[in-house]
Amino acid sequence: MDNNIISVGIDVGTTTTNIIFSKLTIQNLSGISRAPIIKVIDKNIIYRSEVFFTPLLSSSDIDVASLMKIIENVYKDANIDKKSVQTGAVIITGETARKKNADKILQELSSFAGDFVVAIAGSDLESIIAAKGSGSSALSKDNHANIINLDIGGGTTNLAFFSNGSALNTTCMDIGGRMIEVKDGLIYKMTDKSKKIIEDYKLNIKIGEKAVTDEILKFCEIMEKAICEILFLSPKTSLSKYFITNHDWEIEKFDYLTFSGGVADFIYNYPSTIPQDPFKYGDIGPILGYAIYNSKIIPKSSYLKVLETQQATVVGAGAYSVDLSGSTIHYMKELLPLKNIPIIKLNKKEEEDLLSGNLSSIKNKINWYEEEVIALSFIGNTRLNFDQLNKLADNIIVSFDSIIKKKKPLIIIIEIDMAKSLGITLKSKLDENYPIICVDNVVVENGDYIDIGLPVGEGGMVVPVMIKTLIFNEKNNL
Repeated sequence: MDNNIISVGIDVGTTTTNIIFSKLTIQNLSGISRAPIIKVIDKNIIYRSEVFFTPLLSSSDIDVASLMKIIENVYKDANIDKKSVQTGAVIITGETARKKNADKILQELSSFAGDFVVAIAGSDLESIIAAKGSGSSALSKDNHANIINLDIGGGTTNLAFFSNGSALNTTCMDIGGRMIEVKDGLIYKMTDKSKKIIEDYKLNIKIGEKAVTDEILKFCEIMEKAICEILFLSPKTSLSKYFITNHDWEIEKFDYLTFSGGVADFIYNYPSTIPQDPFKYGDIGPILGYAIYNSKIIPKSSYLKVLETQQATVVGAGAYSVDLSGSTIHYMKELLPLKNIPIIKLNKKEEEDLLSGNLSSIKNKINWYEEEVIALSFIGNTRLNFDQLNKLADNIIVSFDSIIKKKKPLIIIIEIDMAKSLGITLKSKLDENYPIICVDNVVVENGDYIDIGLPVGEGGMVVPVMIKTLIFNEKNNL
């Protein structure tokens, strides 16, 4: 039997804020006599907001009150009660994530937007979510291809590399349509990096003076050159390194390029000339799109068009960022939702040690987090007999001794179907009401963080999860 849940995606970006609501259809894919396998089988966007300019009080302050009013009005226009929203994501992206009151926004949005709406920020995650929301990751899978998606927004360009549908690398560059802002034909504002490039290349672009199209084009061509360098289409210089915001990457070959973000439409419109009114949006986005499309280095044969451009990130947040746990799980509903729980992932030897009772290395890892709430993850083994399962539970309790003494939740993440039996065994050995959560069919890595939401589906047999991966590898599970 199908079950529908409502998901929200809220993207607060450097320039714009977008909101979408999606209906996710979940279904039990297993046979009647087998353990349920609950999967999302369909995703449909049921409401898109208009694109709002992100309200700012100053260059470093977001107008939280105005932002909340925008979101509240969108809920009303969509005729959706926030209590009906069961999952989704709130993301603060681009330059906005660096504003000094971003944490306050996260708290306000999380409290407003439902019981399980995760708040995430960071260029790596934004890169992946935008690529999924645009449809680039699906194109990679369908075409068995290596695709790089460039999500070009107001202040940043997020790159994600997908191979056969799997995300393998990301990076971010301080390149975007609002690097320079124009008001009433005059240069109104520019970023610090823009100022340095203008100075180094001796461009005639000054705040308070007329925006000259030819000079702005020279500036955009410098950013296009940096993009070509990062794509290994031209030799790398200090230019591309200057624009990188987090970490370099070494992806030298790709089959196709896709574009999303606000600037993408100006690329996909195949501009043969600069628009007659290039500053109509108060920025240099149209000229940047023209410069990228007319690059003499980027091969046009590599371009693939995606389904979503400007709203790619919010679509990814609302429909593609959340997964479901297995159904053989054990949890205390009162504990949920849980957010931003760091993961300790055991390697093969450490998992063997956990079963044998050699716990010094495991306890040392747990102590790294100074008794804060953490989640222990391992592959698991469905062939454990009764005695082995009991021994495993005993050793987990010993390993978490310092955390258990403080009555903090015991959270176990397992890759295979054994969470229910382990959870029940742990419960029998601790106080009756001790907080325990065991979920399975979830793959994480060291350095990941996990959010676990309120149960969904018929009988609440699964919980939505989001894995926040800081450094991507072949086993990422976003």
